Amino acid sequence: MVVGNIEKCFATSEGYGFGIPVNEEQVTNQGNVKVYPNPTDGVIFVEINDEDDLHTLIITDGVGVQVYNLETKSKTARIDISSLAAGAYYLSVTSTSTNDVITIIKN
Repeated sequence: MVVGNIEKCFATSEGYGFGIPVNEEQVTNQGNVKVYPNPTDGVIFVEINDEDDLHTLIITDGVGVQVYNLETKSKTARIDISSLAAGAYYLSVTSTSTNDVITIIKN
């Protein structure tokens, strides 16, 4: 589960009965990265499971145009893509030990 506070800090939590409800088919796992819900109507959560302190998250559209960029020290990120048009996007998560690209479907 993902929990957060008013300062928009998010973290994962096991065993609580609240958070963002997702089905297993809405979770995309690749390498050290988990993205959900996928497909999405607007907000996705990205969980990174590695030992690095700094991560770069970049979302590009189908022709490679960058539509989102974030450098974070957090292991969990909340990304609002509700302003983007419906379609396929590519989330690139990079750090010293992680280099994963995940396809995100925006409804």
